[in-house]
Amino acid sequence: MLPPEILAGFCVGWSEALVGYPFVTAKVLRQTGRKWWGHSPLRYYQGVGYPLMASVGFNTVVFPLKDRLHNEHGVSYAAAGALAGLVVTPQMWFLDSFAIRRQINQSAGGLRAFDVPSSARGVAATAARESLALSAYFSVYHELKERCCWVWVAGGLAGLANWTLTFPVDTVRSRVMADKMTFGEAWTTKGLWRGYSIAATRAVVVNAASFSVYEQALTILK
Repeated sequence: MLPPEILAGFCVGWSEALVGYPFVTAKVLRQTGRKWWGHSPLRYYQGVGYPLMASVGFNTVVFPLKDRLHNEHGVSYAAAGALAGLVVTPQMWFLDSFAIRRQINQSAGGLRAFDVPSSARGVAATAARESLALSAYFSVYHELKERCCWVWVAGGLAGLANWTLTFPVDTVRSRVMADKMTFGEAWTTKGLWRGYSIAATRAVVVNAASFSVYEQALTILK
């Protein structure tokens, strides 16, 4: 049987995709200068298959890896989160390359149409975003939890810290993947904080739920 940390991470992956994906679609539309409001509910779930796979794969790796690095090797939560972010970078870049194109109504095209040389420009931005984000995410969460903060409060604030720290990098990543800009072009284009309010709202809601699901699942499975 799989370790409880992996099963709990699987539960988190499903909860994040179902609760948070409409916010992600709105954020990407806003970041890339497209209309982000007034669409049908199904429009906001367009392309959800890719991030569902990404979210499940992401959380079944980062939560157990963070716990193992900290509990068995004494690595700080900040460093464990950064390492976990680098580990999941390839899968996040690959699946998000499809998801972002679907969110902006470009044809994802499937694996046969996947252009590795042009799409690979998003790898560096993805690595920077994931390593910085998870370092803040886990360190803030565990610091607040150890101070007797409620799990859902600690999770929501950890998610907010995560996105506040990395949002400009995430905007660059969205532009690189959606519009095939270079990193420099995406960085110097105005509006790096465009869509932040959407991401911040999502961060609080989704991560309050994510850590609550993870801790509850661990309690049940152990």
